[in-house]
Amino acid sequence: MAEHHGGKRKGAGRKRGEPARAVRIPESMLRAAQALQTIGRGRGTERELAEVLIAVNLSRTQWGGVIGAYDMDAGKQKLRRDIDRLRETQPENIEKIHAMAADLDDLEYRIGLALRG
Repeated sequence: MAEHHGGKRKGAGRKRGEPARAVRIPESMLRAAQALQTIGRGRGTERELAEVLIAVNLSRTQWGGVIGAYDMDAGKQKLRRDIDRLRETQPENIEKIHAMAADLDDLEYRIGLALRG
């Protein structure tokens, strides 16, 4: 019986595709970076766009006004619809409903900060 310990193994390692690079991201930008990654994979929703726009508006220093206020609101409305749908289809899943509602509260708070700038 041959045992394999270490060394080169077929199929081991990172799968090939687009080259990747490790980067350090400030905690305040983590949600936006994750949202950009999701958008880049073609699975982004209004919610991910809202996360990116919140980060842009919170960090803006060289321009005035709000960028993407409509899209941030669309992200909020999407999350609200998801909560309502879950309440209708899985009312017993109260923990997830509460978690999503808390997420909505957090999103609304951060959108408010972004809009006030």
